[in-house]
Amino acid sequence: MGTRLRLRSSGSSRAGPSSQRGQALRELLDGRNTYEELEEEDPGAGFELLRRQTLRPEEEMEQATQREEMRDLTQKYEAAASQAAELTVAHSITPEETDNLVAEVMRYMIFKNFQQPSVPVKREELNQIVNKQYKERRQLPGYIIALAQAKFPGCFGMEMREVTGSARRRGGAKERASTSQSQAGLKLYVLRSMLPADLRQDFIETDHSLAYQGLAMVVMSVIDMAGDKISEDSLWRQLTKLGVRADDDCHPAFGNVENMMQMLAKQRYVVRNKEVTADGDTYFLELGENAMEGVGKERLQNFVSKILKD
Repeated sequence: MGTRLRLRSSGSSRAGPSSQRGQALRELLDGRNTYEELEEEDPGAGFELLRRQTLRPEEEMEQATQREEMRDLTQKYEAAASQAAELTVAHSITPEETDNLVAEVMRYMIFKNFQQPSVPVKREELNQIVNKQYKERRQLPGYIIALAQAKFPGCFGMEMREVTGSARRRGGAKERASTSQSQAGLKLYVLRSMLPADLRQDFIETDHSLAYQGLAMVVMSVIDMAGDKISEDSLWRQLTKLGVRADDDCHPAFGNVENMMQMLAKQRYVVRNKEVTADGDTYFLELGENAMEGVGKERLQNFVSKILKD
């Protein structure tokens, strides 16, 4: 059926699950079965075992933790969908109608993520998908969105995470207060991959995307160390020390640096605000929703600590 593939033996001990799958795995380890035969009996089992053979113990433990987190997230969203069902008028539409609405919301999120990766989608955009067919059912959009969140991990290995919009501060005190009221608490949704880090690196990440992530971590860390807010001029002074200049449109790793900075703002990793100061109009950068809820201050601080330690 194919070339017999021998993996390193786990030793003379054959302790393990007594199930048929456990027996097949032991036979594969001992060279008495082929990868192809194992795949025939239990699709995916051979690949999973091959992948595990190349992992160090700490890597396998990290991936086990990631899989556990994925299960926890799935259960969390399923519980939220069940709770939403009890509080809504969802019973007044058929299962087929429900499935169609969920599919439309998921399709919209995927297309938006393809067009503008990591750019949050407003809750009102998703509400419109439901309301255009079922008007005057205020609680129905929340139920459909909860169902979509529950389906994303199992269907696509992605989390449809809700993030809360941050208030932008502009102009004078009166304008800032008005903007704060309109922006604070705004619900947004963003898709995040739930694949283990090693698989993302092998099959998804590119040199360009990794460079972008590196620049994003540096920019967010500088803002965090500055007390969550820094003037744009001060940020560029810090980046220039690292060889990253605003006027560089052909950086060997980042390409057009200014375009990358604009993308950070578009994807809400940073928020750019204009304020009136003694020196006139000054632009400041703060951490955005994706930085606060997608990355987190703990990860930023660990990133800085590791660099200082090295």
